[in-house]
Amino acid sequence: MDCEYFAERIDIDLELDSDDLSIETCELLNMLEPFGMGNNQPIFCLMNARVLSKRRIGNQGQYIKMLIEKDSKTLDCVDFINNVEFMDREWEYIDIAFNLNINEWNNTRNVQLNIKDIKPSIDYSGSKLKENYFRNIKEVLNFSNFPFIEIKNINYLNYDLNFLKEFVYFKRGIILLNDYNSIEEVDEFRQVMDFNLYKNFGFEPQFIFLPKIKEIDFKNNEVLIYDYLLNIDDYLYLDSLGVKVYHFLNEEFINRLKNLKNMITFDDKKAIKFLRDLMYNEVVGSLDDIACKFDINIFLLYRMIVYLKK
Repeated sequence: MDCEYFAERIDIDLELDSDDLSIETCELLNMLEPFGMGNNQPIFCLMNARVLSKRRIGNQGQYIKMLIEKDSKTLDCVDFINNVEFMDREWEYIDIAFNLNINEWNNTRNVQLNIKDIKPSIDYSGSKLKENYFRNIKEVLNFSNFPFIEIKNINYLNYDLNFLKEFVYFKRGIILLNDYNSIEEVDEFRQVMDFNLYKNFGFEPQFIFLPKIKEIDFKNNEVLIYDYLLNIDDYLYLDSLGVKVYHFLNEEFINRLKNLKNMITFDDKKAIKFLRDLMYNEVVGSLDDIACKFDINIFLLYRMIVYLKK
């Protein structure tokens, strides 16, 4: 595995409310200094904060400065570590891990959150995940062509509920899901294992929905592909890691994959109708409104816009 895909484990000391993010709190924390080996600076988390603005800073634009809002309170944040890719993410609400500091500038003292990690705030209820499925899927789909692949290290199984229960309750590893129908089928296990979008947070066994395979640190976990992977190169990459991989496979899951293909593939007729409306009619509203007007999903709308740009 390439070393760039290993993720540092972050242990959160405490979740804070917006009222806790004050100069007074920072001054109390400063009494614990000096920080270092054996006395690490506390790491806090803030959940479901809204991103108001973000911009690159640093000589080469390698850092991020952003303004967030929580409970009508605005806060300055700086990321000096590894989240420049966040600039390209359309995340309106985020969960963050951070150190709490005071920034002094021009005789003014403000609370500053020094970011350790960022992830999107996701409503993990089944209805919300299904509702936003086609908005999230464009983050993980590519259209690489592999005319032939050879998979050696993946163990295919018929769907087996007892095997799934054993995998979950004995916390054997990571379970990957890509089909929105699967969300409701694993709902009973939400209280047993964490449920994350795109990648793992921490190394504990968990469900990962719409996984970005190369951003997941599988560590020593076993892996269960519940339905299918979206990209052929995901199979190749996972097959190369040497981790133990199981894959449920039956006719139902194959039909789901075929159905998904139909929902994300557009024909020339739809593209021509879309283009004519853009040329001769005023197309207004949110992306959801426009997708509804053309009787397509958000992902298909995105693909048509990209197609027409070429």
